[in-house]
Amino acid sequence: MFQAIHTKKDYEKALARIDRLLDFPEGSPEERELEVWSILVEAYESEVDEKIPDATPIQVLEFVMEQKGLTRVDLEPFIGPRGRVSEVMTGKRPLSLSMIRALSTGLQIPADALLGKDEPIAVTQKRTPVRGGLSVMKKKAAKTSRHSTKEMSFGAIGGRAKRTSSRISAKRK
Repeated sequence: MFQAIHTKKDYEKALARIDRLLDFPEGSPEERELEVWSILVEAYESEVDEKIPDATPIQVLEFVMEQKGLTRVDLEPFIGPRGRVSEVMTGKRPLSLSMIRALSTGLQIPADALLGKDEPIAVTQKRTPVRGGLSVMKKKAAKTSRHSTKEMSFGAIGGRAKRTSSRISAKRK
């Protein structure tokens, strides 16, 4: 009557038996049999789950894409431009925390599935965009400065140009 479940065939037979036993009323002898079969199936499923290796975040993402009929283009709102999506999907770039958050909320993927066990995570700080970029800052600084732009190096700090080498050269003179 009862036997341990060792193969997929045994498992399918047990599931079929459980389906038949679900139709019997509570308190019947079949209810106890249902309970025993449920315990056996649960034990088999936990044993099989342990044998399945953990998927990498990219494998999880590919699986979700396949299930939802998505392409790499559909990942751009969550990961970034096409080149970045390609780098992530080929493993050249790790998923950043912001990408994981966006994928988790946008595609309803559990964040822990995207973290992976041994996968590196790119932690990036958000940069505040400087209007016009570095070339505009150099031009503005060149107009207001007595020094040439060749003597200056610039860094974006709070949206303002910082003259470093010109200060050093002015102190040396």
